[in-house]
Amino acid sequence: MRKNRGLEHPGFRDPQLALGLLQKVITNGTVRGRDSLSRVSEAFSEKANEMKTPTYQLTFDDAVDIWLRHWNGEFQHRIAATFDVNPGRVNEVLKGAKHAGSREAAMTRQSA
Repeated sequence: MRKNRGLEHPGFRDPQLALGLLQKVITNGTVRGRDSLSRVSEAFSEKANEMKTPTYQLTFDDAVDIWLRHWNGEFQHRIAATFDVNPGRVNEVLKGAKHAGSREAAMTRQSA
């Protein structure tokens, strides 16, 4: 079994030593002796911004569908997963904070 060599560094076992190493990197402005800390943080920020994707906004029709699925016994987190949204957005629909009137529309659709 192969060991993770990075964890063999003494700084990972001693928090004080790790803090000292981090301060040394910050004051010297170097990472691995070559790259400047600012260039590394800039590259990280750029990559993080590239990874951000716009979040999906639930529509009124989605809210009606959420009500129907909720009444059929589906869990909120599973409903949220199908829409790729945070479960809190589904809960906002079910609590009436978002898409007012969607419950009534779901009732009429269910009875039809």
